[in-house]
Amino acid sequence: MLGPQQKTFVFKGGFVWTVSSSGLDPPRLTSDLWRELPGGLSAAVTSQRSGKTYFLKENRVWRYSGFKLDHGFPRKLSNIPANIDAAFYLSKSKKLIFIKGSGYWQWDETSTSGFSSYPRPLSHLFPGAPGAPDAALASSDGNILLFKGSQVWSVKLQKHVEKPRSLAADWLKCDD
Repeated sequence: MLGPQQKTFVFKGGFVWTVSSSGLDPPRLTSDLWRELPGGLSAAVTSQRSGKTYFLKENRVWRYSGFKLDHGFPRKLSNIPANIDAAFYLSKSKKLIFIKGSGYWQWDETSTSGFSSYPRPLSHLFPGAPGAPDAALASSDGNILLFKGSQVWSVKLQKHVEKPRSLAADWLKCDD
């Protein structure tokens, strides 16, 4: 996720990596940065509008301001299903997008409107995007990266989905 301090964070199990220009920094325990947060997250997303970071696991959500847990959290999820596959902030609409399977839910933090017209097919948001991505994030240039297996798709702001590339070689800058 593109998170606090405009840094990109990658989560796996109970660990978090910070992505830098040279690749991945050494792993840290997720709880070293976000106390009270369990490992094995389903998804994480930071709103560039509010600066709030949302972590989802099973049927619960944790909301942080920077690295501090907000009062009243964690809470039980409502209006979106448990075990979300991926989440990201869509800068164009200033909304949070939650993906599960081939469907997505869009949420405006500043509105009281609900999710009555959701889920919608992910292919309507990004034609050519993979169904049920493992993870997603908004890059610092505003494009969306969708990860599935060993591949990554880059979605340009004009909703054009590029052909998939190798996650290891092209994004993490690792040797195969």
